[in-house]
Amino acid sequence: MIKVLYKNQEFDNYEEFISCVNEYFGANYWIMNRSKVDIDKEDGKFKRVQYTCHRNGKKIKSRGTGERPNQKYYANGCQCQVYMRFKKRGNGKNKYVITDLNLNHNHEEDLNPDFYAFHPKNRKLSEDQLTEITEMLKTRAKPALISNHVKEKYGINFTGKDVYNLNQKVFNDEYEFCLLTQLIV
Repeated sequence: MIKVLYKNQEFDNYEEFISCVNEYFGANYWIMNRSKVDIDKEDGKFKRVQYTCHRNGKKIKSRGTGERPNQKYYANGCQCQVYMRFKKRGNGKNKYVITDLNLNHNHEEDLNPDFYAFHPKNRKLSEDQLTEITEMLKTRAKPALISNHVKEKYGINFTGKDVYNLNQKVFNDEYEFCLLTQLIV
């Protein structure tokens, strides 16, 4: 069941808050970044957390001559945000509360399933998944086979370029490790 978000909404624990906002963001195809975090030094709990749209911020004004025209920058000043605070109550029933909320985006064109599915944030693999894919890379499996496997097994749109990048990382790390062991011996 998809929950709604509203100002002064209360949560019993941080995990409940995260679950609710992640479900809401995913259902609406929103890419949100955790932009501010404040952790209590005494008990290690989150005191404040702010999520902002991935397009939050001001567009950078170029100082150059335009020599690199293919540079991309997502920010366009979108003000969509969710701000949560931990509130201590005298009766011992402490709550996590949404204290500031703006659910209005200024860029409806990229709030769709395709953009959401292929955004880099949604193509990340867990450690176990990375280990499995690394083993496939070591057998020299074709990138298309690997990306199809990830899509079918995990539901992640892992692109051919992702496979290529992972392959470069894996074999560069192994090459550096071999060089280091040769230097030590």
